[in-house]
Amino acid sequence: MPHTASNATLKNTVNVFTSSLLTSTGTFPKPVIGESVVQVGNHAYLFGGRDAEDGIPVNDLYFVDLETGSWKLVENQGSLKPTPRYFHSGVYWNENLVFFGGIGLDEENNSLCGLSSTEIFNLETKTWRVVPSETNESENMEDAEASTCQPLPRYGHLYCVLGDYMIVYCGQDLSNNYIEQINAFDLKREKWVHSSPFAYHCGVYRSNCTSLHCESEFFRYCSPEGKGSIKDTTERQDQFVGSLLFYLNSNFVDVKRELILLKLYKVSDTEGNREETDEHKGYHSSLYFEEVNVTEKFVGTSMPPGLRFPRVYMVGNNLILSGIYLTSSRQAFVLWVYSLDRENWIQLDTLGLLNHGSWFKCLCMPQSNQLVIFGNQTRRLIQDYNVRQSNYDNVVYIELEAYGVYRKPKIPHYSERSEKLGKLLLSGVSDMEILTVERNHIPCLSKILYKRWPKFQKLLDQTAESNQDAFRMSLSELGPQVAELPFTPINSTGSRMLYMPFNFETCTAFLYYLYCGKINEAYLSTKTLCNLLILAKHDEGMETFFQYIVHLLHNTLNRNNDFSFEH
Repeated sequence: MPHTASNATLKNTVNVFTSSLLTSTGTFPKPVIGESVVQVGNHAYLFGGRDAEDGIPVNDLYFVDLETGSWKLVENQGSLKPTPRYFHSGVYWNENLVFFGGIGLDEENNSLCGLSSTEIFNLETKTWRVVPSETNESENMEDAEASTCQPLPRYGHLYCVLGDYMIVYCGQDLSNNYIEQINAFDLKREKWVHSSPFAYHCGVYRSNCTSLHCESEFFRYCSPEGKGSIKDTTERQDQFVGSLLFYLNSNFVDVKRELILLKLYKVSDTEGNREETDEHKGYHSSLYFEEVNVTEKFVGTSMPPGLRFPRVYMVGNNLILSGIYLTSSRQAFVLWVYSLDRENWIQLDTLGLLNHGSWFKCLCMPQSNQLVIFGNQTRRLIQDYNVRQSNYDNVVYIELEAYGVYRKPKIPHYSERSEKLGKLLLSGVSDMEILTVERNHIPCLSKILYKRWPKFQKLLDQTAESNQDAFRMSLSELGPQVAELPFTPINSTGSRMLYMPFNFETCTAFLYYLYCGKINEAYLSTKTLCNLLILAKHDEGMETFFQYIVHLLHNTLNRNNDFSFEH
């Protein structure tokens, strides 16, 4: 685990315990401009960029372990080498890294050129391949259609993977004109299959996007029942492919913010014979987009400032926004969160590490509730920002769960009727007792504990097995004929009492969970929840219970000692 950074300027806030600083190890990239960083689980790959010293585009590929900050240069990439490029896009799909667009070098004219090519690196074979560009002269009808979907050369564009499609939209050409176009690349067939207008002037400098799972609370929050909802999709026989949330901020003096939900559909008619309407203008093949402006849903009492090179991520019921904040008095890398539970924007209190140095690239590890931010702790942010330089000398880890930002556990839902039945059993028949530290006795039913508490099940099985061994030993003393006779296994004849080293309230709360599948509101004190956390910490088979208690503790701390956020 990373060690807590020592910094005399750190304030006495929660970030002292949740911000960690490491020095990168191994062969890490030199300062670079416009590189792409593609996350694959707890690892990432960095490709391309422009060398910050000599300004030449490069095609190096690096690998980093996000948990340790250890880097290495990926070698032996086969005979085919990728095109050097910068301000391109990179995504991960099915053991492939897919790179598109950007700015390259025209070797014949020794000048910069916009790229519209797609190159793929296979992680298993460690080799590159180039997706051929389609031309209008293609004789094959499918190829001819693909040529009409071929995206324009661009750089600084936005991108996302939805299902088996890479979505690319907006960006700029070499004349810095915005490209009002959205395209879809079929990752299975490796063909461009959709192109349509997209009337927004945006790029990575002031916007970003993230995919939304159709079963997430955020998707339901942005998609009320009606047109474009999952229910509506089912009724009209169209297949819902996926959705992305698009964040745009502009006019940094008087900040304008927009959040757009884009939903991708595939029509049931595989021939794609749909009349082109205003709603589906530019429709190709069998795909189309629907756009829902959800800006008003994200208006709060406090709002994030204008951020350069923003990034958005989803962690549970939280939308995380990161980016560079620049004013005459402050230059810093900042983090904001929109919480569905609070329905408001809140700035994470990360004063200290991110207020000093130059930080640019940020990745999110939702499984561990962490942000990983790369940079250099001694350089000046404004100096690197002016030339768009990224550094990878240091890495900062932000533990999001300490701020109440985490993925809620999937707790089995029991009906009200089930809870009533559990309460009835809890106050009814019993065949054993729990002994607490106060020497109180709590009656309970061993069969319930056996079915729902793996540790008790293991204990009972071991006791029964020990009893059978002792019984066999006593039979062997009566002679071999008796010892070989079949007999019915017997249960323990020992004590009907189980001692638990916890107080009465903790034991009662635990029994209530085993019987009813939840913790009674009467036992939601911090002390009881902490005791339950200790009880479940190393209890194999009770991982869901442990996560449930952690979630309840978060709610309790937020109510009683809400220090997690800086308002």
